[in-house]
Amino acid sequence: MHDQATFCIKTIHRPQCCAALVRSIHDHYREDRPLIHVLDDGKPELRFSANCPDEAAMVDRLIETEYDLSEGMYN
Repeated sequence: MHDQATFCIKTIHRPQCCAALVRSIHDHYREDRPLIHVLDDGKPELRFSANCPDEAAMVDRLIETEYDLSEGMYN
């Protein structure tokens, strides 16, 4: 499954929800899990990696960007 699918998760200020999703993917697929990529554009103190380091270590790629990327899309 690792080379057949990828979970792409975009999160902002909901680190526990993101952690629960990452854990769920790991629990469901076990060793045959797809890739997991997380994009976090939250404030530094509310980031997934800062609040849930164990689950952040479970992802294949963690991208942390400037705060609220989507804000500029609608202005």
